[in-house]
Amino acid sequence: MSPHIPHGSYLIFHHLIFSRLLKRGKIVKVKHPTYGLIVKEIIEIDHQGRYWLEGLDIDSINTLEMGAIDLNMITGIVAFTIRNKHNVRKTL
Repeated sequence: MSPHIPHGSYLIFHHLIFSRLLKRGKIVKVKHPTYGLIVKEIIEIDHQGRYWLEGLDIDSINTLEMGAIDLNMITGIVAFTIRNKHNVRKTL
C-alpha cells in the first residue's frame, strides 16, 4: 500500500471526528459520493475549511479527480495500524 500502511495491515479508526485533529499528514477514512469508502492522507486544508486528500498508493485516485472533501464526508481517523507482522503502531 504505502510506507505509511504496509500491505496486509489492518487499520483501527477513531470515529469521533474533531476538526482540531484533522491536520496535514493524518490518514482518514472518507465516504466519497463517487468512490465510496476510501482511505487517504490529508495534504492540504484550504481557506474554506475543505480537505484535499492524496492516495497512499501509486494507483490511487488523483487528488484533482477526487476534489475537495467536506468535514461531514470524513468518517474516521486512523488511530492504530496493525501491521501484517502483528506489530501495533499508534498514529493518532
